[in-house]
Formats: sequence, C-alpha cells, structure tokens
Amino acid sequence: MTTQWRTTLGLLLAATAAQAQLPPLPPGAPQGSYVSTCSNVKVSGNTLSATCLRANQTPNATTLTLPCTKGLVENLNGVLTCVPYTPPPPSPPPQGGIRPAPAGSYTQTCVGPIISYDEVLRALCANKAGVKAVSELKMPCNGSIENLDGKLTCVTAKAPTPPPPTPAPPVKPPPVTPPPVTPPPPKPKQFPGELMPTTGGAILLPGGYPAKCVPEKACQFTIVGAVELRAAERGGYVFDGWIGACEGRKEPFCVLDKPAKVGATFVTKKSLNKSFTVALLPTQNGAIFGPAEFKTKCVPEKACEVVVPGPVELRAVTRQGFLFAGWVGACEAVKEPVCLVDRSVKVGAKFAAGKPPPPPKSFPVTLLPAVNGVILRPGEVKSNCVPEKGCEIVVAGSEELRAVPRPGYVFRSWVGACEDKKEPVCVVDRPVKVGASFVSTTKPK
Repeated sequence: MTTQWRTTLGLLLAATAAQAQLPPLPPGAPQGSYVSTCSNVKVSGNTLSATCLRANQTPNATTLTLPCTKGLVENLNGVLTCVPYTPPPPSPPPQGGIRPAPAGSYTQTCVGPIISYDEVLRALCANKAGVKAVSELKMPCNGSIENLDGKLTCVTAKAPTPPPPTPAPPVKPPPVTPPPVTPPPPKPKQFPGELMPTTGGAILLPGGYPAKCVPEKACQFTIVGAVELRAAERGGYVFDGWIGACEGRKEPFCVLDKPAKVGATFVTKKSLNKSFTVALLPTQNGAIFGPAEFKTKCVPEKACEVVVPGPVELRAVTRQGFLFAGWVGACEAVKEPVCLVDRSVKVGAKFAAGKPPPPPKSFPVTLLPAVNGVILRPGEVKSNCVPEKGCEIVVAGSEELRAVPRPGYVFRSWVGACEDKKEPVCVVDRPVKVGASFVSTTKPK
C-alpha cells in the first residue's frame, strides 16, 4: 500500500468515524467496514465475535478466527468475513495533491469524499443494505456523480427528447367488405352398427330399441355421429358384460362412434347364488360374525364349517380390551375387519390387547328423492326412508350406499355427491346430498 493510498484511506476512515460516531473497538479488534453495521464487538483469544445486521436488517451473532492478514474484515449479509484485498497500482507522480471532491447527490450516502494525486475520487459509500465500503471513480466526470448501490458512478445527462413527428395526412379507410358467409357445419357421419343376438335382456338405443330388431337375432342399424347403447335386463336376469366393441366395460352403458359389432351377456340371478362352505378357524379374544347360522352353530374357540347360499360378508368383532390385528387364511390381504367371501374358504381372525380406537364421528347424509328405485344402507333389505320423498340419515365414520332398481328398471347414474361414480355403489364419509336415477328396461311403444 503506497503512502498516498494510506493517506487517502486514513482520511476516509476518519471521516466515517467522525460522522457515524462509532463506539471504540476493544483491544485486538481489527479495523474494517464491519464496524459500521456490527455491534457488541469482542475479542476472545484469536476469535472475533459481534452481532451484525443482515441485508434485511435483522441481527445475526457471528464469529471470525483472527488474524485476517491477507484482507479486510467486512460484514457480508450478517457474517464476519476476511475479504482478500489487493492494493491499487502505484499512483502517477503528484499533480497538485489531494483536493476536495465535487458536489453531487452521492454526498448524501457517502462520507469522506476526496480526489487524490492520481485523479481518483474515493469515498466510503453505503449500499442498499446499509453496508459501507470504499468506492472509487476515475475523474473527470462529465456528468453528475451518484451512489448506485454502494458504487460511485458518473451519470451523463440524457439527450433531449426529440419533438413528436408530424402527423401524416388522414388516409381514407378502405371500403368495408361484408364478412364471408359461414357455411353450415358438416352433417355428422353415418356408419353401420350391428347388434349380436342376446338372451335375458336387450341392447337399447336412445329412444328405444331399433326398429325391426329382435334381441334373439342379429340386427343391423345406422349410427349417426355417436350413439349410447344400454344393456337392459329382463326379469330374473342381471347384466354380466359386453361382447365385441364394448368388451371390457363394467357398466351397462357404452358409446359407439365408429362402425362396430356389439353384444351383451346376461345371467340368471339364481346362478349368482350358488352355495359353498365357509370354514371358520378357532379365534381367541374375539369372534367372526356372518349369517345367523354362524351364531347358532359356531363357538369362537373351536373350528366350525357353515354352508352359505351365496356371497357372504364376514366381520371380525373384538372382545372388550382387545383390537383387531388381521385376518388369517383367505382374507389375509384385507386390512379392514370386514371381508367378503364368494367361494369355499378357510378364514380366521387375530386380536391383540389394547385400547379400542375412539368411535368414528357421526354426520348427516341427505338421501334425495328417488323414483323407480331406492338407496339402501349396509344390511338393509328395505329402506327406512320413503324413496319418493327422501330423508336424512346419520352415518358414523363412513358407509357404503347401494342404488337398487325396482323390477323393470336399471340403475343409470348417481345424483349429487356420487355423480362421478359409474357403479351402483358409493361410499360416503362426510355430510353430503346424494340421490340416484333409474331407467326402464321396457321397449317403448
């Protein structure tokens, strides 16, 4: 560092201290710009500690290991940092000595401004965060000197704004051309469709069955654009699935928008209720409930076999002071204490000691009026509500609702909270309004 630069920097630091009236540093504390934004400066052994302001003006406790021999101590966003310092190049021979700095707006946020022998303006300037550091500007400046975020900058005057251009003479608007006539949209394409023979039901189009079609025989018809088909069940039969273009769909509805061949299968309700044997394994600290035969024929601690006429729902019921810990056998993958079996199986349940969970919260569910069908709760064969009037029920935790059509009708869709469900089953777990719609399977006259 040259004698000239030492003199300049000394003047800057002296001017800063005089203006800010900073408290004296403790013995052993190095000089640096950090003193303007840090307080509670202490030196303990070779550790410098202080509370420094971050850029957002919040305080931060920070330390630095001394000595800082190759730089200056600065506050970088609330952290004491030893910043490497490279001294400026040697100054040219003196040309008049140190002299006062010119006026400018920079003097409001910079202290100790002077012009040194090398015609460089130096001052201690604060950035937007309030951190002060030495800034330099080569003179002369043919403009105004400003402090731009801690950096001395020569801002030249803006060129005068040129006068607005002379407006062009008015131009006559072009003649108005009537808008082109939009042609009518093209007619939807027509393509052939074929219904396969069906038994136990019929495939209906919107508005009824296609003219001249008999369910038991194949039939050709014309599709315009797109058409929705419905698989309608006859009495004693239920829809079992689609054949052909709609194969794979579970719902009794299918949309055709291209040439296709489609059919549907129906099965008798009796074929769905084949009897089978359920073997209950011995259980401790609980029981497995199902049809009434389970209560009269089975003892939880002993193995038991019961013949059931069709699919049956098993429930694992705990004794007081015990919790359900999982199924054994056929229902092992089921996590809930309820399991549906539809074939001959062996099944048991495990129970563990513990506090039972708190009872589920109850909430109201509004059943909207329904025509040609009814909404049933688990275990209900007949609704406690009048379907045409609707009613409000109380549900604890969650509950599965079933939309059951009357004879001669099929489920079409849910209304309200379950309207996005395609199947006639919906689980409710919060206060909602829900209803169901049903359509006739009878061919319109």
